[in-house]
Amino acid sequence: MGGKNRMAEWIYQYIPKDIDNYGEPFSGAFWVYFNTKVDYSHVKNVYYNDINKFMSNLFSCSQNYDKLLNVFENELGKNGFLYSDKTNLVTYKEFYKNLY
Repeated sequence: MGGKNRMAEWIYQYIPKDIDNYGEPFSGAFWVYFNTKVDYSHVKNVYYNDINKFMSNLFSCSQNYDKLLNVFENELGKNGFLYSDKTNLVTYKEFYKNLY
């Protein structure tokens, strides 16, 4: 649980190659699946599993990435709730920290 990004390739060697369904317990950022050095082309269904409702929602929304990208572009625009006019790095980071 946590920090699988550093162990993704090691974990992958233990995943059977003849599976049709793939799921990670404690998916988090889905590091084992997204590791670019591994091949999941043989997998028919991929399941995301995490208790963090925000991460789960992000992955759910990512299924329609064109719509999600449009939302991000709008919200980062001048009238969007993600927009910041801060130019100083400290105040810029503080703005997004407070927003989070």
